[in-house]
Amino acid sequence: MNDRIKELARQAGLIAPHGSDREGLRDFDYRMFAELIIKEHLIILQQEWYTLNDLPNSESDTPRDIGIRVGQKSEIIRLLHLIQQHFGIESAPKLAHETNTDNPIDFPRE
Repeated sequence: MNDRIKELARQAGLIAPHGSDREGLRDFDYRMFAELIIKEHLIILQQEWYTLNDLPNSESDTPRDIGIRVGQKSEIIRLLHLIQQHFGIESAPKLAHETNTDNPIDFPRE
């Protein structure tokens, strides 16, 4: 288990903060653990969208290059929607640098 999974397991009660893995088992909230993992995936997708969005256009970019980048961003948004619908997640988690509260949608728009 990597450190991030261990931290999510701690948050869900699977691993006691200062004890063995078995100490927290009786308090384990499997729904919370699943939701934390799903939201972690949504954050990764959002970060990828912002990475693509922040790429500067270079003089050597062809219309095809720009179209591919726009298509990738659109696919990420589609995947965010599909994952949220499939698992019944109400909204995507906010990234730390998201401060725009004027946008009612929790993920980026084209």
